[in-house]
Amino acid sequence: MSERILKMPRLGETMEEGKIVGWLIKPGDSFSRGDPIIEIETDKTIAEFPALGDGRLKEVLVEIGDMIEVGKALARIDIGSGPDWTSEDGSDAELETEAATASEVPAGSTANTAKEPRVDGISRPADRVRATPLARRIARRHGLDIGSISGTGRRGRIEKDDVLVAVAGKSVPSAMPVAADVSYASLRRGRMAYLDSGKAAGDAVLLLHGFSGDRTTWAVVLAGLKRAGKRVIAPDLPGHGLTAIEATSPSDLSADLVEFLDALDVAEVDIVAHSLGAVAALGLAGSEPRRVRSLSLIAPAGIGSEIDTGFVHGMAGARASGEVAHLLRRLSVNGIELSEAALEAIAADLARGRLTALADSVAGPSGQRVDSLMALQKLVASTPVRVLFGLEDRIIPWRHVLALPPRVAIHLLSRSGHMPQWDQPKDVLEILLSKGEVP
Repeated sequence: MSERILKMPRLGETMEEGKIVGWLIKPGDSFSRGDPIIEIETDKTIAEFPALGDGRLKEVLVEIGDMIEVGKALARIDIGSGPDWTSEDGSDAELETEAATASEVPAGSTANTAKEPRVDGISRPADRVRATPLARRIARRHGLDIGSISGTGRRGRIEKDDVLVAVAGKSVPSAMPVAADVSYASLRRGRMAYLDSGKAAGDAVLLLHGFSGDRTTWAVVLAGLKRAGKRVIAPDLPGHGLTAIEATSPSDLSADLVEFLDALDVAEVDIVAHSLGAVAALGLAGSEPRRVRSLSLIAPAGIGSEIDTGFVHGMAGARASGEVAHLLRRLSVNGIELSEAALEAIAADLARGRLTALADSVAGPSGQRVDSLMALQKLVASTPVRVLFGLEDRIIPWRHVLALPPRVAIHLLSRSGHMPQWDQPKDVLEILLSKGEVP
């Protein structure tokens, strides 16, 4: 047996001390070179420090939360007959290189700790999801269940980019089927892609996305409604996503919905529609009003003239990831943090030019070219309607609600932009599931 002292490493040129956030192994555990063994917080980052050689942890000499100077003792370890990687000859450069392979997050976040029981006596469930603190923070911000996201990091750890891709709807969280699980309805004008949560006992809810969106923008809402026992159906509208049908005018968005519901054998639906999706919802309700139990419209288009035409035409004409990144920042008060890969995927899809004609039909020099008020005025006499708006919407002003008929229930959400379902997902779900109202 060859016992050595594991000392606080220097993880950066300016580091003089570090805070012990958590141990990823417990006394008695063996480890190999490269295995993360301890989480350390500096003034810049939180990092999982990997072992620089093989060994076994014998005794922990510090407490969680302690500030330890560089070079001070952290634990007793047994390195066996292998080389002494704990010696003073080990250079700081090597430590920094090895530590750079570990996941780093901004200091001040709450760090993830080991799946096994910690040495400070606080037990943690063995099946706890492995995720970086930053990944957890972003998931909480967007209302995502961290356990529903697939991790691409070491040993399946969920990292920042995994969550950002999930936010963009380009990942494989369990609440949102991967592309292979998307269903297609063969309609007269072409195939329509959609997600269907299954024939649950509850009522069917139809989710209609907005301009330049697709079925995946409903990730959190879909999951929440499904948990509430609803059958949730989220199609890609014409001109969008994986649907092969094109759309050159707003009326094209609803032209196939009756046939679509017939194909799915759905008699009645509660509709939740966002932005331009409201035009599609009203088109369906106008053609078959008895089929629509209720309408919930989020930041609906067509109830006023103002609109951010730069966003509409910008998304239709975007060809580069940088353009997409700037435009998407207008949608949410929390900001939308996407990986470069996700942005490039969105840009590549937009570069097909499918939305150009539709954008021209939606937004002109004087603002919106669609009018939803007349349809709403006819509908509210027989169908419950509610409208949700974010008070910080930069695409369509929330004050458009002042033109709505008196029977429309209005919900204004603070700290929300054009996508309240992203900014305040819990509030939106509570409204959608509130007693006395459907869905």
